[in-house]
Amino acid sequence: MRILKYSILTSILFSLALNPVFAQPSTRSLGMQRESSELLSSLRDTNPYGISHRGLASNVDLSPSMPPVGNQGEQGSCVAWSTAYATKSFQEYIERKGSKDWSLRTPEGNPNYSKIFSPAFIYNQINGGRDNGSLISDAMRVIVEMGAAPWDTMPYNSADYRTRPSQAAIDAASKYKAKEFLRVKTTDITEVKAQLAEGKPVVAGVLVYENFFNLKGNQIYKEGLGKTYGGHAIAIVGYDDSKNAVKFINSWGTDWGDQGYGYIDYRWFIRICQGAFVMIDQVETVSDQGKPDSTTPEPTLVVSDSNPVAPSSITASQGSFTDKVLINWEVVPNAVGYEIHRKGPGDSNFGKIGLASTNSFNDDGVQPNLAYRYKIMTLTDSSVSDLSQGEVIGFAKTEELKPPPKVLGVKATQGQYDNKIELTWEPGGASSEYQIFKWNKAQKRYNPIGNSKVNSYVDHSAAKKGIVEFYVVSGKLGGKTGEPSDAVSGFTAQPKTPPAKPLGLVASRGSYQNKVELKWQKVSGASKYFVFRYVKSGWIGGGAWEKFPKRERKNSSMKICLLDSHTIL
Repeated sequence: MRILKYSILTSILFSLALNPVFAQPSTRSLGMQRESSELLSSLRDTNPYGISHRGLASNVDLSPSMPPVGNQGEQGSCVAWSTAYATKSFQEYIERKGSKDWSLRTPEGNPNYSKIFSPAFIYNQINGGRDNGSLISDAMRVIVEMGAAPWDTMPYNSADYRTRPSQAAIDAASKYKAKEFLRVKTTDITEVKAQLAEGKPVVAGVLVYENFFNLKGNQIYKEGLGKTYGGHAIAIVGYDDSKNAVKFINSWGTDWGDQGYGYIDYRWFIRICQGAFVMIDQVETVSDQGKPDSTTPEPTLVVSDSNPVAPSSITASQGSFTDKVLINWEVVPNAVGYEIHRKGPGDSNFGKIGLASTNSFNDDGVQPNLAYRYKIMTLTDSSVSDLSQGEVIGFAKTEELKPPPKVLGVKATQGQYDNKIELTWEPGGASSEYQIFKWNKAQKRYNPIGNSKVNSYVDHSAAKKGIVEFYVVSGKLGGKTGEPSDAVSGFTAQPKTPPAKPLGLVASRGSYQNKVELKWQKVSGASKYFVFRYVKSGWIGGGAWEKFPKRERKNSSMKICLLDSHTIL
């Protein structure tokens, strides 16, 4: 009887080996590389002060305004699909609600590739020439710096991960840039929900187990079964408290999950998420307002506020001075001034204590060793903002000098120079000097590259040919170094794409007695053309191409070469 028992068990195990319960289909790829923890922590946060989000809706669903579900195939380009194809296409559609000719679907319900953004434009620039996946931060950086190209300017091909964008695709992408991207804390699902409630898809990298490949319908991914396969980038588009799950759009076609969408349990998401970001779009006025688009559903959430925004990234000195508190904040566009409000020990409410015309204020009406809370209000010519969210604490101290506050407003040049990157930032009154750090990708850390006594620095050792560099800046005072700034990216000028080769060259044959007429197809963007003529020499058929016009010689044939201001083909 025992022999029969083990025979049956052996048969079952052999059957499972031939037909595994969970397996990665060969046509479904991943491709998200994990972000360095140091780089991730240096990026700006959506909620730096840990403000509590109250009164959130019980469910949010942005999927009706997403493009049709696509399929990345066997290429590891999930990062580009979640950022460009899903998130960027969503943003541009939302911004053109009511535009008569901006639809993500054709009248037949197919993808409208003239209004959907190309994953190839992003992935082929950030994969280093290998199909080994990419970082979400790299993809969003490209959209901030270069924009996203419509699909029809660079169609996606799962077998091609090396072709670089054409100049036409680069030009088209420049119209669709993002303003910035921010890191989302994933230790609390409420922060992810808050971004979705504001109409912002969250691009996240999650760890994939075998059972993820077999999700169907409204099944929720709530545990890991089988072995792990690595990281996968998705765009989270909603949540539902009744299911305790977030909803995401995948890039594996409509035969996976719930017509291409999936669901992840709140608690499981916190455990498997390896990084999450939101992309803030660079919004421009859309003048083409006609009849509403009928083929793409209307967005489910629109946020509008005519009042100016309150300042963000507010800092207050904590013990850096014995007789004052220095408050700094980021400049708000179109602001004419700011109101500073304070709540001191024993105060029940915030009260106005002063006005500032710049983004800095010295509160010298404080007593040392007592904590004060601050909020800031933006003033414009016609309106005022609400008080800033959260509160910052500052104090003067008679004891040991504290490090200077965090440096704000760091900016880096992007493509303005061939051989350098210039950095600037808001001056900090508490800092006597600044230290500049640059990210070293090989060592996976920020290394110091220089110091400056003014609020600017030039990196003459910046990588050439458009390679992106990341920087942070810290203030220094009395031998103490302050908290690093949020990371900023900069890059040198990219090599100009050579113009296309002229096509359709024809030369007249015997039509004229004293000349030969040449014709060719016009090349887009060309300002001039050079003509070359082959001149024979010697007795055995030798010769060379010479630029025309030159002294006429007999037995000459001709060739065309195109010239722009940088390159001869």
